[in-house]
Amino acid sequence: MRAPPVHRLALDSHDIFTYKAGSYFALFDLGTYTRFVAREADPLDLRAHLQRQTQALTILAWDVARPLSRLDFVLIPEQEPIERIVPGGRQPFARGWVRSFGRLAFAGNELIEACAHDAEFDLLHTAALGRPRLFDVPAGTYDVQIFAGTGEPGSDMVVLRHYPFPPPRVAPVRLGGHHLIEETKEDQATSHKAP
Repeated sequence: MRAPPVHRLALDSHDIFTYKAGSYFALFDLGTYTRFVAREADPLDLRAHLQRQTQALTILAWDVARPLSRLDFVLIPEQEPIERIVPGGRQPFARGWVRSFGRLAFAGNELIEACAHDAEFDLLHTAALGRPRLFDVPAGTYDVQIFAGTGEPGSDMVVLRHYPFPPPRVAPVRLGGHHLIEETKEDQATSHKAP
């Protein structure tokens, strides 16, 4: 079976889709989230694992009110005011941070739990429990806010505010063979004396 399609989510764009979950949804970085816990892991083990991964910014999970949800994923740049996307002063019912190096995955609790119990579980190719929705996104850190849908049918809105990674810092390079300060004869005479 082929891997699920990858949906490109560029800045100032959105993707609307329907997804099924039992008790919670999760958005995670495909490359850094640690999926396997243990074959005998109980719900408490799994909750502790999710908490550790949330602190590491590799996953964000939130409870769902209905098993089949219509979702609107919106990606905005860091300086974009949230009021332009979510009018009326609405407040998110869930919020957190996720760091991604370019590939985010969205799934329900069944897939997360199957991965946690089976190290060999193929997240991308096993269709029995559904497959994750994959997003190609700019690398960076995301402030994720989830807003409840209004009206009928009402889409829950997932707003991802993108903060790009800072540019890599480069250490100053010291060029060999160049002396910025020349030693005087007196300095040379004293620099080799024992204390």
